[in-house]
Amino acid sequence: MNERVGPGGRHRRGHREKRLHASDACARKRFVRQRPEMSDSERLRTAFPDLPDAYLRAVAAGPWERDFLDGDERGFYTFILFSEDEVLEYQPDPDQYVELAGLVAIGGDGGGGTYLLRTSDGSIWSADLISPEDSLERVAGSIDELLGMLAPDEGADSA
Repeated sequence: MNERVGPGGRHRRGHREKRLHASDACARKRFVRQRPEMSDSERLRTAFPDLPDAYLRAVAAGPWERDFLDGDERGFYTFILFSEDEVLEYQPDPDQYVELAGLVAIGGDGGGGTYLLRTSDGSIWSADLISPEDSLERVAGSIDELLGMLAPDEGADSA
């Protein structure tokens, strides 16, 4: 079920189109950085207009950190949701990481792994940004599916 995306599966034209799309994303990010009067939420929606509403609701309540479930117990792996400002700041360079075009970094695992959201279908992926072509792996089909894989927020019960 894990899908891998690497440079070997692309032809030259598709590669170039992805680079153009990536350059558009860079231009949007530069634009929103120059607009301090915009809220982080407005900047995020402007920089990445295709983000799903379920993700935007989750990030508006964040940042937060939760463990993945292993059965009914907390597992070993952690998901750390980036704040809106961190999402704008921590994007991989699309010119360096062509295989990540169309993916938006939304969180980390606290150990160097990055979670990314594919804007075309809302799926969630993980990658080690040192060598993403070898590590890109599908985690969930949507942000809602990802949230269902995480342990409940302990702070919500005590609030």
